[in-house]
Amino acid sequence: MVQRDVFIAFSFMGLSVFSFPQQPSTSKPSLQDFNELLKKASMTFSLPADFSEVPVIDNNDVNYHYAVALKKVKLEIRYVVRTLSQDIKDYEENNRKGLNPNSFYEALLLTMCLNISDGKQCTPSAFSPDDVKSEFGADAGLTAFVQLNSIFGRGYKLCLINVIHLQNKADAFIFFLFDDFRSVQPYCFRDDVFHALKFR
Repeated sequence: MVQRDVFIAFSFMGLSVFSFPQQPSTSKPSLQDFNELLKKASMTFSLPADFSEVPVIDNNDVNYHYAVALKKVKLEIRYVVRTLSQDIKDYEENNRKGLNPNSFYEALLLTMCLNISDGKQCTPSAFSPDDVKSEFGADAGLTAFVQLNSIFGRGYKLCLINVIHLQNKADAFIFFLFDDFRSVQPYCFRDDVFHALKFR
């Protein structure tokens, strides 16, 4: 299972606490707007039970499209969806010169980790191809943990990032922000939470 891969990766990490004092501005995209983007990406999203929509924080670290949070414990989940159709079209029209857009997602994950941790590198682990296909309808997936030190992470200490990729369609980045992994683990790995966003 993908959840098992994530738990094993986290258990080997030693994490410390950072803070970032700047106050960001916020906006509140709607679930309807998010669903319109998901249609283009051939994805679906189901709001997990006990979670509610929260504002998106304007920042220069990682621009994201939608966010939900749980009131019972300190846990927020943010979603980034990157459609590939135009990039694939440009790549094909350029006789496949340059990097294949289907290979971008790992480099993007590494860049996002640097941006939200004030330059600290992360070490992604790959999901099992069979598991990521059966659970998310994806062709590939990665997971990574980072210590937060940025406007993006303001108010939280740690972040788990899951990435799922479908060839020629889209990349999705799911950010779980929290302070204490033990307190949020049962919620993060709950089926309707962990698999809230997936490919059709």
